[in-house]
Amino acid sequence: MKPPRNIAASVRQKLLNVAKVRAADFQQIGTQYSLERLLYRISISEHRDRLILKGGLLFLAWQADTARPTRDADFLSFGSSDTDEMKKAFQSILSLPADDGVQFDLTAIEATRIRPEDEYDGVRVTTNATISGARFPIQVDIGFGDAITPGTQEIHFPTLLDQPAPRVLSYPPETVIAEKLEAIISLGDINGRLKDFYDLGVISRTFEINGGILAKAIAATFARRKTDLPEAEPPSLMPAFANLDTTKRNWNAFIRRNTLAVKFASFEALQEELLTFLQPPIAAARTAEALNARWLPEKGWVSTSAIPS
Repeated sequence: MKPPRNIAASVRQKLLNVAKVRAADFQQIGTQYSLERLLYRISISEHRDRLILKGGLLFLAWQADTARPTRDADFLSFGSSDTDEMKKAFQSILSLPADDGVQFDLTAIEATRIRPEDEYDGVRVTTNATISGARFPIQVDIGFGDAITPGTQEIHFPTLLDQPAPRVLSYPPETVIAEKLEAIISLGDINGRLKDFYDLGVISRTFEINGGILAKAIAATFARRKTDLPEAEPPSLMPAFANLDTTKRNWNAFIRRNTLAVKFASFEALQEELLTFLQPPIAAARTAEALNARWLPEKGWVSTSAIPS
């Protein structure tokens, strides 16, 4: 009779091997794996349809080779935002059995209100994951009530090891663009979240986007968040913002902190790309006029009549 396998120890060694091959930090790889297995538990739980994936993990699902590192998970949820209810939901989710070597600390689960000034109003759930003695802090941020245009999508989340892939609901690219655009416009000159600029640049270089749907997503998001659509170029996409000392420091720090697969010549060059990408759908959203064009990463905005069907 074979002795029982130490699955957690085997998983830990495999993750160490992944980190070595990728020349990556083991803590980052272990956190990514723990979040992946959290997604799997969500995907087999009764809460699957009320937790809609967004944020950095969604970029990892879209572009595993080019996504920037992330250490937390972001969701949109529907229904009650009561912290006690959310804590119970995650206790239920994280107690589900999965033969993947990850042990979530159910006794350490905490759910707290996120202050509005901390990005958005919502609930933050924290706990720890353990893989054969290696400990990884887990943070999940959950927002409520935002508009999703044209609707949710189902994605198969990529796995680091040979484990069942999570199948979860997610934001579409158009709503991701709309929310990040609203953030950089509403924050203006005080914006220190330069990852939003980077993420928008990555989307513009990798996704084909339907202009009409994007304009509707922008209009819906700005209306939901009570933000005015700009009539001129947004100040945060102009040279004056790039020339601020705080912007220069924040951009340089962002570049240093992250291993980024997609490169931009400078922050000013990124701004120019974003103006080209975002100005037509912003104008269409503001005037409620149809934008009969499609964004092609290699060509820019192209009239739909010029694209072969």
